[in-house]
Amino acid sequence: MKKLSTLPLFVFGILLNSCSKDVVLKIPPFEEKIVVDGRIETGLPPLVILTKTQDLYGPSGIDALAGSFVNDAIITVSDGTNTVTLTEICANDIDPELLPIVSEILGIDPEVLAELNFCAYVSFEATFVGEINKTYSLNIQVGGEVYTSETTLFPVPIVDSLYYKLEPNLTEHGFGYCVLNDNSSIYNGYFFQMRRIHLNLQGEPADAFFQTSSNSAFDDTFFNGLVFDFVFSNIGSRRDDETPDEFRGYFKTNDTVVIKFSSLDYNTFKFHELKFIQMSSGASPFASPTYIPTNIEGGAIGCWAGFSPRYDTLICVP
Repeated sequence: MKKLSTLPLFVFGILLNSCSKDVVLKIPPFEEKIVVDGRIETGLPPLVILTKTQDLYGPSGIDALAGSFVNDAIITVSDGTNTVTLTEICANDIDPELLPIVSEILGIDPEVLAELNFCAYVSFEATFVGEINKTYSLNIQVGGEVYTSETTLFPVPIVDSLYYKLEPNLTEHGFGYCVLNDNSSIYNGYFFQMRRIHLNLQGEPADAFFQTSSNSAFDDTFFNGLVFDFVFSNIGSRRDDETPDEFRGYFKTNDTVVIKFSSLDYNTFKFHELKFIQMSSGASPFASPTYIPTNIEGGAIGCWAGFSPRYDTLICVP
């Protein structure tokens, strides 16, 4: 039998080792930017939260968030006819009606938020609230810079009905269904949220604020002008350690659920669609980074968003 020489392998190893070199990764320096989380909803005043981007390698957590709020900005909102200047208010001065909205934006429980030294900008003009089919222009002046944006409040979604349906082979658990009638004459972006207000009609508060998922934002690209049923799950239970794994995502018979179903313009839809995709996959080492667009002009990032919500209640009875 002919023996295989080890010399070529030895030589190849030397050549391979001689070609290697240290790789130095050049990480670009951190560039601080203004982040705009602003919105106006039908029937509510404009609300803007200004923060600064945080260094990936810097401190994180509630304390870091508290230190990132931007103060002393001059912010105006115009509907084309009237213009209001927003007032900066902090912590306990926030209107209780707006606190759940701030909680949704920051993703922090209202009870924790009430103890956080946060600030926001709101309007106290009772007559200046979001109205359907109006476009709202935002102007922010802070630190010698000017940032602008605009958003339009579209007509509210057309929901024909809601119903609850047991999952096959389960006796007390199922999904919610919404019958959506899409308007074929206009572009429609949608944002879906849900909140359990009672568990099994026992009067026990279930969700502190409206829940969102990675597919909460969608548009009518594939169903323009159609009437169809889409399923929605119990988002809150997916994050509840006390819910058994086999029942996560399901509602239980006699749960009471409020849905908040909003119309969005295109720029607001794209921002939220990619934002929530990135949030849901960001922890995965195999996830591709997602470029999240902004509708803010002037160098800031974030979104000035218009929401036209419709609220409906579903009692989970088959």
